[in-house]
Amino acid sequence: LIDETYAKTRHKVYAGDEELDGADPGSFILLEHGWAVDKERFFVNGDRGEERIEPGTFTVLSFAYAKDGDRGWYHTRRLPEADAKVFRLIPGSTAHATDDRRVYFMGLEIPGAQPENFRVFPDSFEHATDEQRIYYRNLAIPDADPATFQPVGQEYAGDAKYFYKGAEKIPRLNEAD
Repeated sequence: LIDETYAKTRHKVYAGDEELDGADPGSFILLEHGWAVDKERFFVNGDRGEERIEPGTFTVLSFAYAKDGDRGWYHTRRLPEADAKVFRLIPGSTAHATDDRRVYFMGLEIPGAQPENFRVFPDSFEHATDEQRIYYRNLAIPDADPATFQPVGQEYAGDAKYFYKGAEKIPRLNEAD
């Protein structure tokens, strides 16, 4: 037994009670956050990455993100446009990553997000801003005001004009009504 996810014998590697097909027990190394590598592949929480990696360059960034030589990864999926040389987590978030040209939320690119000013709100990992727009997960929230926007928990938020549930705008009730 290596940890709560992985076990190995001299001839096999297991994730739970399932054999990891193609895993090399002689070179299998447990990393962190459920990630592991062998001489050719990576594994995360018992799932095998389908592409071969550069093991000497493989770096775990969080439970969800990693990188190797010239690729960024979200779980077992390659992020084809990510530049691994600068691929990193957004400070304060394990769900957001950037490569200086793009921003990702849980492996999905956030269209139009500006990496240089991107930040996640402290009390809601699902809300973020780049000082021009507000985002819920990987969606821009139309008409949201970055100057007055405040999340209330993970799903709800408000600004000077509207309340929001996720990326959906909910008009404020007129006080006279």
